[in-house]
Amino acid sequence: MLKRNVIQQHLPLLAVLVLGLALVLLPELSLAVAHAEGGRVSLFGRVIDSQGGPVRGAEVSLVLNGTPLGASAEDEHVPPLADFGEFSRVESQPDGVFVVDLPAEEVGAIETLVLKISRPHFQSLQWEAKDDEIARLNRGQSLRLPDIELQRQLTAGFWIAIFTFGGMLALIVAERLHNTMAALLGVAIILGVSLAGRPLSEELFILDFEQAIEYVDFNVIFLVMGMMIVVGVIEETGIFQWMAYQAYRFSRGRLWLLVVILMLLTSVASALLDNVTTMLLVAPITLQIALTLGVDPLSLLVPEMLASNVGGISTLIGTPNNILIGSYA
Repeated sequence: MLKRNVIQQHLPLLAVLVLGLALVLLPELSLAVAHAEGGRVSLFGRVIDSQGGPVRGAEVSLVLNGTPLGASAEDEHVPPLADFGEFSRVESQPDGVFVVDLPAEEVGAIETLVLKISRPHFQSLQWEAKDDEIARLNRGQSLRLPDIELQRQLTAGFWIAIFTFGGMLALIVAERLHNTMAALLGVAIILGVSLAGRPLSEELFILDFEQAIEYVDFNVIFLVMGMMIVVGVIEETGIFQWMAYQAYRFSRGRLWLLVVILMLLTSVASALLDNVTTMLLVAPITLQIALTLGVDPLSLLVPEMLASNVGGISTLIGTPNNILIGSYA
């Protein structure tokens, strides 16, 4: 009985230790399980950037005994791509992990082995296996590589993207185009350069359409759209006009008290709704109150904008930036 009580007392501590050990070993175990499948001899590792983040879509190709697997079939000394199939090259996954399976007929006869890792916007890298690592592979053992770090490089595509972004901002500031049209023009230039320039030079590639779609956070778009619909319906009830009238009536013409009340109403509304939408609704009412009192509208609008920003950052749905952060997290 005493022994059972001791075990029960230390059970939470044991559970925490087991959980911590599992978290530490989980990446290694997941890699090992993934590559032990089918009894193949594999090379597996992870591609990272200079900040330690995973690099997705890095192409990893294998050069075995001086022969690049998957080379052109026109070279009589190099086996055609069909002979190796899936063994020719792979791409790293979203977590940076890659798996290269060695052809079964080559295991036991490996003399040299080189991995070539390349990705747009990064410097290409080669990893060469050492003698003891080659011996392990020839014995039929899979090999876990250390993390491979790729260094970023500034290509022509980078500068094109920078100038395109700057030009888009200039068009928006100068009001030469509508904000949406300026943004769409910038996207069209980026995708056009990537599509037409990549066959000419890999350095002209910026991103493709599939990557662009992945960068769009539809959670934010639909949430903001839904909030605007709700606010539009609420506006039809006249509640915002009623609240502004009550604020004016309660202040009894005292400007400082009216400013305080309007700031409180704006901050609360911005915390529960989108702050931009809130200001679009509050600003016309504030202008009417300012004209009625015969005061400068900016004396009411500027405090309301400050209150809208402060109230908006207090919740995850108060500003589009907060919504983006909440969706990413």
